[in-house]
Amino acid sequence: MKVKRDPATDDLFAVARSRRDLGIERAAEHAERELPDWREEAVDQVRTYARTHEVFMTEDVRLVAHALGLPPPPDGRAWGQVMQRARRLGVIEPDGYAPAHSSNLSPKVRWRRT
Repeated sequence: MKVKRDPATDDLFAVARSRRDLGIERAAEHAERELPDWREEAVDQVRTYARTHEVFMTEDVRLVAHALGLPPPPDGRAWGQVMQRARRLGVIEPDGYAPAHSSNLSPKVRWRRT
């Protein structure tokens, strides 16, 4: 069965994705201005975490990274860009969704090491 596409809905999703990406980018740029090299240090934390955890959530990496001394970014959305960079580098890949404790159990991307 072929799913019929609805241009109006497709446009809404495109707008939502664009706004999401803009927010993530702004948060990451703000973090970099306040904490130079924060993004690369955070990506390194993702690499390190993925070596010992096959499947995980961003919040898991974030908690360990902060406990190990990585300062939290001014806006937590900066982690979105970190995870996407780690994905593009082949460190991790999306593995569905799972409830996140940090956001009232709303579904967030679950990651798998590659």
